[in-house]
Amino acid sequence: VRVTSINCGLGTMAAITSVGDLYVWGKNRSGCLGLGTDDDQFFPFKVSIAAQVKKVSLGVDHSAVICKAWA
Repeated sequence: VRVTSINCGLGTMAAITSVGDLYVWGKNRSGCLGLGTDDDQFFPFKVSIAAQVKKVSLGVDHSAVICKAWA
């Protein structure tokens, strides 16, 4: 498994792996990292998503993920 994509927002980062897993870290203002908490995440942490992540978009006030359902 390897990282295929890295995206950055304002204080947040995300990485997608070759198997479609999503890892996020950074400032977790208002829970924008999707980890179920408001605590900042200082190292990459896998987000629990029941699908294969294809794309992620991070910005000043948004986090969005495009996923494909497992076949």
